[in-house]
Amino acid sequence: MTHASAASTRPRPTGKKKPRLPLLTILAFSGCFCLVGLGVSYDMAGVAPFNAAVGSAVASLRGDLDGVMAFFTAIGDPPGMLLIALAFAAVLLAQGHGRDAAFFCVAVVSGVVFAHLLKLFFAVERPAASYLVAPPEPFSFPSGHAVASAIVFGLVGYFVCRLVADAGKPRAWGVAACAVCAACALLIALSRVYMGVHWPTDVLGGWLFAGAWLALSIGVHRRLFARRTA
Repeated sequence: MTHASAASTRPRPTGKKKPRLPLLTILAFSGCFCLVGLGVSYDMAGVAPFNAAVGSAVASLRGDLDGVMAFFTAIGDPPGMLLIALAFAAVLLAQGHGRDAAFFCVAVVSGVVFAHLLKLFFAVERPAASYLVAPPEPFSFPSGHAVASAIVFGLVGYFVCRLVADAGKPRAWGVAACAVCAACALLIALSRVYMGVHWPTDVLGGWLFAGAWLALSIGVHRRLFARRTA
């Protein structure tokens, strides 16, 4: 049998290869998070001026935006995030995506718990004065509100895009959903600086951690549940 005929009789692999994990993205976000964490832990040059400049700029907006910021900071509280996460998990279940609902819940809970452990590790003290709300737990880096809102709304946007694609709807629907999710996460995070309970670097660290966690979670989900074609 010739090499050509032997090659032709070999079974050809079916389906698409599983997507690779976005390791560079995960490492980039993780590395930047570690750098910010070291900066705030050791009070490196540039951290205090950055916090002072951004914090003052946000604080200058106090007054007219009090109601809006109080609303978004309340949404970002644990009960609000839990309600949103459970509601979206219920939507996934109703659409027949039980595995996605389970994965969504595990990714959210594990990410929030990991971020809380990091907060205890870095042990960064909160700003001395708060505005409109009572000061929460003593440590502030990374911001729990920034982490939770970015992970929850980030995964909501990801799964909505998948639902839109599966339903054959216009891609613009998914883009619009992602824009709304991003705006909510942004306002929740900024509201914590507005309320004076977080340094700007706390929010920055929260976003960086959430970025790494989202990249990891979405990468794992795509590998576990990659669509296969015959």
